[in-house]
Amino acid sequence: MLIQPAQTGPQRGRKAPIPYPLSLVTAVILACTGCGAIYPRIDEGSYLTYDHAFSDAAAQAVFRSAEKICAERKRIVIKSSSTCSLTECTTHYLCVDQKKNLGV
Repeated sequence: MLIQPAQTGPQRGRKAPIPYPLSLVTAVILACTGCGAIYPRIDEGSYLTYDHAFSDAAAQAVFRSAEKICAERKRIVIKSSSTCSLTECTTHYLCVDQKKNLGV
């Protein structure tokens, strides 16, 4: 019985399959699944802390995220402080009851 060596290269007339483009596409899709989501770095009780870029768009996105989290808890959001460098900011929010906030 004659044993044929395994063919490792492309066969005549056929192109070798290229597995990496599919892997690259899959990696890009998986990497961007959370691209639009912004999550707080610290979420303890009513306190939310975000690290974000120093831009108006990032500040608005962080505020909307905090507003959404507080709304899920049936509370309103208050920005308590923000500290920025030339490139990044750290912003703190507090979720409070609307009645307590209005002094009722």
